[in-house]
Amino acid sequence: MGGGGLYGTAADYIKFTQMILNKGRGNGNLLLKPETVALMGQNNIGDLTMGKMTTAIGWATNDVDLYAGSGQGAA
Repeated sequence: MGGGGLYGTAADYIKFTQMILNKGRGNGNLLLKPETVALMGQNNIGDLTMGKMTTAIGWATNDVDLYAGSGQGAA
């Protein structure tokens, strides 16, 4: 499932993002190697194509086509 059970404050999140932007350094300490931070920013799942998402409950929801049929996706 991923991500379940991870909690923090807004201040903690800001410190974390600043550490990432500082290539692993936070509060004067090296918390992650710069190589690790670089790996976090790489595409590790390959090219993805996002197609039309068809509703399973037609009377309650609509189909969604985020890229208007262009076949684009996240790369």
